[in-house]
Amino acid sequence: WRCIVILFDEFDKTFRSNSSKDDQAELLSLFDGSGTVPLAARNLGVIPVYASEIEPYCIRVTQKNFPDMIHLGDIRSISGADIEPCDIVAGGSPCTGLALCGRRDGLDDNVQSQLFYEMIRVIKEMRANSNGEYPKYVMWENVKGAFSSQKGYDFLKVLREFVGIADERANVPEPESKNGKLKWEYAGNIVG
Repeated sequence: WRCIVILFDEFDKTFRSNSSKDDQAELLSLFDGSGTVPLAARNLGVIPVYASEIEPYCIRVTQKNFPDMIHLGDIRSISGADIEPCDIVAGGSPCTGLALCGRRDGLDDNVQSQLFYEMIRVIKEMRANSNGEYPKYVMWENVKGAFSSQKGYDFLKVLREFVGIADERANVPEPESKNGKLKWEYAGNIVG
């Protein structure tokens, strides 16, 4: 399991429960599955507000565990401009094109993995509708194979897409390569 967190803004609110709901961060969970991210977020004092998922069983699980969370359905039908902006947008887009155990056809050549770009679209719409204020944080979760898919260039695309949300002119340089493959470190940051 790997995670990338992009900070668009200094976010000085605490993730621990505060005295009022107005002081707590709110979450939109895309590709929600059975609600692991909302569960972790709730344990940190974040309010899970929205979820996007299409699998009926997973939706029933999150409805039971988070009865107040609003289910938005298929990510392809969500407009980030039409929902109340959230402090955090999290999602683990389908890994079928990136996973080490699959065909490894990549981010762009796998119909399910292409849904990553829907996440980017929703975030851009939310930011445009909130004058760039929301979301403050974005979290993308995916498999270890995301670092090496398409010789590491898929992960470069992911980073460039996220950084491009904040500033389309920003560039994410290629890391060092070895034998034609990009070599990604396991931690670091990009400031955009």
